[in-house]
Amino acid sequence: MDRKRITEELKRRAEHDDADVRVIAQALIKSFNKKSDNWIEEVLKSEKMTIYKSTLEIVLLLEKIVLWNFLEELWTSFINNDKDFLKKLEKTRKKCKEMNFEGWLNIVKNISTQEALSLAGKPIQTHRVNRYYGIMRKLSIILDLKSGLKPLILLDAGSPSAAGLYAAKESGVRVKTWIALDKQETKENIAWIFTCSVRIGEISDGSFFKLLRSMQCEEKGTKIVRGDMENIPRSVLRLKPDIYIAQFSFYQLNYPQKAFREAVKAVRRQGYIIITDYIYNNDKNIFKILSPRRSTGIKSLVWKKVSDKWLMMIGTINWKDTDLKGGDFEELNRRQKVDRIKITT
Repeated sequence: MDRKRITEELKRRAEHDDADVRVIAQALIKSFNKKSDNWIEEVLKSEKMTIYKSTLEIVLLLEKIVLWNFLEELWTSFINNDKDFLKKLEKTRKKCKEMNFEGWLNIVKNISTQEALSLAGKPIQTHRVNRYYGIMRKLSIILDLKSGLKPLILLDAGSPSAAGLYAAKESGVRVKTWIALDKQETKENIAWIFTCSVRIGEISDGSFFKLLRSMQCEEKGTKIVRGDMENIPRSVLRLKPDIYIAQFSFYQLNYPQKAFREAVKAVRRQGYIIITDYIYNNDKNIFKILSPRRSTGIKSLVWKKVSDKWLMMIGTINWKDTDLKGGDFEELNRRQKVDRIKITT
């Protein structure tokens, strides 16, 4: 493991817009440089770490291990419908407001190697509700999803929950069926998803309840399917979704080309494929999606399946920030038919 690269990435995290992210990174830097906390060294040596494709993902894991130690009791209380959940929440909110460098450093020092290794190899699943809201609002502009169309079937690939359903509905999209497809089992993994997705400030101000509500969505028409993006189950293919959505999922795949072909196979004719990920600047080639790093931009690419043989790129969105707060974007480009892509099997 390249210690220099990890230190450099931690330093970048120490300049993050979020104050708690900055301080946690500073605490990890101090411990990492001193080699005083054995759990960090053991995690970095673990064979499980081979699933991460970038230094940023490794650093994010270290950050999430720290947050897990701080928040796991709260999430367990919520998931188990603990009658004392609200008391624990108030206690946690108070602690969140009081946390400083020394507090986070103390947590880093007290994490056990066993606890840290139990989390090594877990996917970094940041189901940021802001991302769904921002994307759905702006995609409504491109696709004109609010113009009285029949209720739509949407496939959310790489998501273990229907977290985007509320965002779609509040953006005016009429939803008949929302299919969430992922290898991970939501109920088994929900505490980890909360740890990856909720920020300390959102616990302090109470806005994280929006995420909890959306993650536990069991509205009529919601289907949670355990399956692989690279081999979509027949039960999903039979539904012929109108829209295929994948958010920050492709960069984690070993074979994104295969997943893209599955997306093409899944949607009906005249349906849409919408992929948001870390993509080369000025590049619309889905096969060049990268692992996340600072040199890449976040884009949404939109294709229309015009026939069984042709796709047409109809739009791209260049996002301003990683949270897509409020759906702010730098540029929205509408593509012409010249950007047709022949579908190959």
